[in-house]
Amino acid sequence: MSYLLTGPLVRATSASSGLIWGELSHPATITLQAIPTNNSHPSRTIQVQTVNVGNHHYFLVCLNRLQPATWYNYHILHTDNQQENDLPHHCFRTLDVPESGLGWKLAYGSCRKPTGLKDDALGALGEWLIQHFEDRESSWPRLLLLIGDQVYADQPVADFLKTRMDLPQGARTFSEFTAIYNYAWTNDPRVRQVLATLPSYMIFDDHEIINSWNIAPWWRIKALAQGLGDTIIDGLIAYWVYQGWGNLDPQMSQNHPFIQIMQHACKTGEDAYDALKEAMTLDLHNAVPHQWHYQIPTSPPIFVSDMRA
Repeated sequence: MSYLLTGPLVRATSASSGLIWGELSHPATITLQAIPTNNSHPSRTIQVQTVNVGNHHYFLVCLNRLQPATWYNYHILHTDNQQENDLPHHCFRTLDVPESGLGWKLAYGSCRKPTGLKDDALGALGEWLIQHFEDRESSWPRLLLLIGDQVYADQPVADFLKTRMDLPQGARTFSEFTAIYNYAWTNDPRVRQVLATLPSYMIFDDHEIINSWNIAPWWRIKALAQGLGDTIIDGLIAYWVYQGWGNLDPQMSQNHPFIQIMQHACKTGEDAYDALKEAMTLDLHNAVPHQWHYQIPTSPPIFVSDMRA
């Protein structure tokens, strides 16, 4: 029996499409249904297979042919007809068409390292969203920008280390990175509520990988000499799966090499880890630099730049 480990997350959204991401405990067939809350348009039902990366199982459902400026409730079923619906709200809103000229609000944040000593801002946002659900059309932000350091993979927080005492120095392997992402996005139900409703766009800073990781060639040479190559590569794979993958509409990014790897793995059932590792290795050694920046189809559009890789 499969069950949801991480998510669901509402990711890249446009006036006519939306992505829903999640991680399951076992391989499964995912059926996602999106129903407009005003019942003015037909519902959309999409079925996909999970993608295996390093023996972890992910899905990214692309809902297209949606109506602009419309609220949708969504429901997730997987192979054994188990429904994931344990949060107060599973919904999202498509964006306005760019020609509308309407104003809109966004939320943003970076450097999230919940310590338990102070309230977590992302959790507080989740509580606020629940309180203002009835007037979400006028009060909620249209999207959420998470602009770096969404996890501190190199500096795990104390509460996480209570369950993973083997990681005091931080993550070094893909599986260890996944554990930190899982903790960051599931430990607080209020945070889960934010991610399950607001379309989120993400970009890395240094702590997704290791402190002060950067683009300077001399830094890469030094890091490789210190044996950090595998850590950087596995950290980049984890970043792609948990953050980067959901930034891009697969229908609009068919030629992106990482999306092609994920689509091939989905079709064949192969584990995508080795292919992603090969691609990240080429990037790390500057043989084939990869594109991490992207644009959000708002009006005006938002360009998200890559300041690390």
